[in-house]
Amino acid sequence: SSSSAGGATVLHAGPGLPVRWNYDPAEYTRQPGSHVGIKNLGNICYVNSIMQQFYMVPELRARLSALGDEGGAGGGHEAREADADLEKTRLLREIQQLFAHLSYNATHDCRPEGLCQAMTDHLGQPIDIRIQEDAQQFLLRLFDRLEPVTPAFADRFRGKLVTQMEHQGAVREGEEDFMCLSVQVRHLSSLEDSLANFIERTAIADFAWDEPPRPRVEIQRRTLLGRLPPSIIIHLERFTMNLTTFETEKLNSRFEFPQVVDFE
Repeated sequence: SSSSAGGATVLHAGPGLPVRWNYDPAEYTRQPGSHVGIKNLGNICYVNSIMQQFYMVPELRARLSALGDEGGAGGGHEAREADADLEKTRLLREIQQLFAHLSYNATHDCRPEGLCQAMTDHLGQPIDIRIQEDAQQFLLRLFDRLEPVTPAFADRFRGKLVTQMEHQGAVREGEEDFMCLSVQVRHLSSLEDSLANFIERTAIADFAWDEPPRPRVEIQRRTLLGRLPPSIIIHLERFTMNLTTFETEKLNSRFEFPQVVDFE
């Protein structure tokens, strides 16, 4: 509101409104096509990077948005199931809110305090923002927490691995699900090299191919990609165990990856 006194105009803040000086409109203006960042509250870069990658999958972003919209396609059924247990769905709601901020915030970043509080460990403790965790361990723990709440993440990222064991021309196969494909980095310089290394055969000695009393034999074993998910997450094994010092070390060697990967 405003009033006039002696020819001068005096501006008054409305009831309950904060008073702020040095206001810069540019601070609250997003350029067209620009993106909003996630504030690093301490050592949670591993959390922020995973959330940003999730956000940049349009199909996943749209499906999570529809979970809270009973008018959306399939959203009502999933939303009613999620609302049956609010405690379990708290983490999902925080991710939804974070995505909403990333889509519509006028500022340059958003703060993920709610997400860090909702993502608890087996003791019920929230994320300690002072401690950096392994990104893959956090990712798999996040998937475990979200799986009972919504199938959105499994439908987008779950694939199948096929393990083959060969002996004298006979082949036995087994399947297992994966949500994140881990590939080696040590002594390798590119993603193509790591994927080729991933499917290489390895020899396994003294293997019980047949029931006793038949002798144990040497077999060949390899793992192949059986079914690819719509979006695949590839984890680079940069943290390795030093068998001399028994300490975890990070490999900082150069590693190249193409813009397009052919998995055939």
